[in-house]
Amino acid sequence: CGLATSSRKHAIKLWNGVLPKYLEPVDAAKYLYGAENAAHFGNMKGALNDWERVSYSAGCQDHCGLFFPGINKLDFDGRNWPSTVTHLNDTSDPVQSELFKWLESVLYIVKVPFIARPEGYNSQKINKVTDESIPIQQRRNMVRDLSIASDTVWKGLISQNASLLGRG
Repeated sequence: CGLATSSRKHAIKLWNGVLPKYLEPVDAAKYLYGAENAAHFGNMKGALNDWERVSYSAGCQDHCGLFFPGINKLDFDGRNWPSTVTHLNDTSDPVQSELFKWLESVLYIVKVPFIARPEGYNSQKINKVTDESIPIQQRRNMVRDLSIASDTVWKGLISQNASLLGRG
């Protein structure tokens, strides 16, 4: 779990340290995603599958997390940007407000020492989902398991069930 450090640095460069109030959150997140990934997609040669193995690209989760207030569920259909986003960010809605209070009561922030990533670090260097030496069915199972875990977290959140939330 990261802190969106590289995405925040790109946002500072892109908007001179001031978040754009003239853009809708989804548009700002898309601009930032494009800016951070310009070198990746801008220099792409050959098939996308080949390029994904040799060049780092930032996932959109950080960009969405920086601009979408509240709790958000991102659903993907195989592309780089979510196909749907469920937003929970209305503190005037009694159901959502209660959910926020509950979540604050069950989450604990643990202080850990910050260690910067080494120069040239690439979180995608070892990516078992795209590693062709791993059988395709095993890779599909990994993606399925991640999807199930995500759905379990969301169900635990919506039902205010800390055990289910933690199981995901």
